[in-house]
Amino acid sequence: ALQGPRESNGRIFRPHLIFGIVAMFLYVGIEVMAGDAIGTYGQGFGLPLSQTRFFTSLTLTAMLGGYVAGFVIVPRILTQERLMELACILGGMLTITAFLTHGYVSVLCVALLGAANAMLMPTIFPIAIRGAGSWTPLASALLVMAYSGGAVIPQIYVALKPVIGFQAMFALLVLPSYLALLIYARRYGQTGLLPLDQKP
Repeated sequence: ALQGPRESNGRIFRPHLIFGIVAMFLYVGIEVMAGDAIGTYGQGFGLPLSQTRFFTSLTLTAMLGGYVAGFVIVPRILTQERLMELACILGGMLTITAFLTHGYVSVLCVALLGAANAMLMPTIFPIAIRGAGSWTPLASALLVMAYSGGAVIPQIYVALKPVIGFQAMFALLVLPSYLALLIYARRYGQTGLLPLDQKP
């Protein structure tokens, strides 16, 4: 069983963790959207299956590029928190461009979301568990449970795209998610927190 100081009961559920769980849910959801739903997205433009089946590989390649970029940039040039903010802005811009364009250009923008998403995961987790102290295992478990966003959000997309349209539905799910992640990074990214089992 997880142990923690009696006086810290309930304090684990502080805003940066609660909203961190929401942020992780949204992040994993849009990551899966960019990787797995890109084939369906391309088919919406009438692109042949012989081409759309390779689109996920484009997203994975972009993700690899994002990981490498993050490794080079942090902390030499930017902090993790600042990189997360820029990644959210980049993701939002790519999503808007994908909505305003068509065909291969739009699909390429969706694939490039992989690069933006790759810069988010290494930052959300540390921010959310910051100051958790002896409650870190429980906080981590809650964040892992939030990975369920990768199953929920794509299903919402599949269910509603025939009604709203595949491009509009993609933007309606992904763009607000990046905005929420940006707000989270701005609000909690620089917050200094004492461990839960350490009194001020």
